[in-house]
Amino acid sequence: IDIKSVVRSYTAFWETHSMLHRVFPSFTGFLVFFALIGLTACGTEEPTILLAGAIEKDSAAISGGYNDSEDTAVVGIVSLANNSLGICSGTLIAPNVVLTAQHCVAPTSSEGVLCGATTFGQSYDPSGLFISTKRRLTQSPDDYYSTAEILVPPGGSDFCGYDIALMILNNPVDPAEATPRIAAVDVDLEQSDGYYAVGYGATDGAGSGSGLRRRRDGLYVACVADECPPAYTTYQEMIGDTGVCQGDSGGPAFDLEHRVVGIASRGSAGCEMPIYTYVRAWGDWIKDKVIYGTTGAGLDTPKWAYG
Repeated sequence: IDIKSVVRSYTAFWETHSMLHRVFPSFTGFLVFFALIGLTACGTEEPTILLAGAIEKDSAAISGGYNDSEDTAVVGIVSLANNSLGICSGTLIAPNVVLTAQHCVAPTSSEGVLCGATTFGQSYDPSGLFISTKRRLTQSPDDYYSTAEILVPPGGSDFCGYDIALMILNNPVDPAEATPRIAAVDVDLEQSDGYYAVGYGATDGAGSGSGLRRRRDGLYVACVADECPPAYTTYQEMIGDTGVCQGDSGGPAFDLEHRVVGIASRGSAGCEMPIYTYVRAWGDWIKDKVIYGTTGAGLDTPKWAYG
């Protein structure tokens, strides 16, 4: 599918400000979640009155951060699946490979996320998924790269712990636009390690301000893997600090050496206490698929993918 014709076919959505975007979690807290509704991820869709191509707000960011024109390896993901528009975030980790959350590229069995019960469906057709390195998502087809293939992890369809995916692009991102980041496939995190978050999501739980890349610094890891409460996380996950909102799903947590250590999966109401898929837990799978994606396209494979 030609991206120009696809984007033009959805002009009415953009111009009427009725874009549907993938919501990052919205619930009333972990205790209430456990008893009542469960974690909510951006696999669901919710109407918003925002126009991604015309956002001009420069105040709050990724809930409490700032506008980010530097981290161009963090990309906006636009989905045209299921006759709707969706926004997620991701990270370029090789010239033609984007790391993101699985619920950004596949449907889920329920709106809420209940570990052991919520599952993923079959991945969307890659022809309906596009990425942009621009700081602000636009209506211009020339600002987007199309997707050739979606890769999801083996071992089951459970949501918790498996909310990770790779997008193989049809063409590599121009190195003048972005330098791929290192995925921390061999790096162990510890409680209280510092990190920063980047994404194209909203500035509050109401969905305000999505479509603009923002960053928040000075964050700290709350727990990692088996240290986290097993009631609503798995050993392939970590709990972060704060600041991640709707549309930030799939976006990265970077350690202080600028490596991707986590992938935003879900969180609590008020854009607090995000749960990330832990990159280290999927290190071997990521390395294997990055080698597959780059060599298949005749591109140089990042050295970290070989250990």
